[in-house]
Amino acid sequence: MTGHSALTTLDQTTPDFKLRWLVLAAGVVGATLEIMYNGSWQDFLPTFVISALGYYLFHVVNTRFKVKFASEFVAALAIGALAVLSVKYGLAKNYSIVIIGSVMPLVPGVPLTNAVRDLLAGHILSGIARATEALLTAVAIGMGIACVLRFF
Repeated sequence: MTGHSALTTLDQTTPDFKLRWLVLAAGVVGATLEIMYNGSWQDFLPTFVISALGYYLFHVVNTRFKVKFASEFVAALAIGALAVLSVKYGLAKNYSIVIIGSVMPLVPGVPLTNAVRDLLAGHILSGIARATEALLTAVAIGMGIACVLRFF
């Protein structure tokens, strides 16, 4: 088996989690981080739901259009709007904490870590490329939230 065919086989046989588990995990991560950032228990359930819905929207847009940064922007836009509406209708107490917790599953932690690792290992080109990807992801998330906060 050649190197290319081995990589192709590995790529095709690597199992991925089902969408329902990814959405559930995103909800759990968002809600628990909301509590860790000194959020209230009143915000726990809305953060769980908004985080799960935001990740689901990210996944759907990303698989349909294959534009990662656009899907992160749309998901952040939805997360921000849902957080503000949940506070407006009395379901949550603090929209800032709900937004922070809900966007955490979208934050590019792994690409940023890999960028730093590559830069420290002396792989300048791949490190800069990964850092740029992480930066563009963070900007897309920030722009989605900024658009919501500007108009609400």
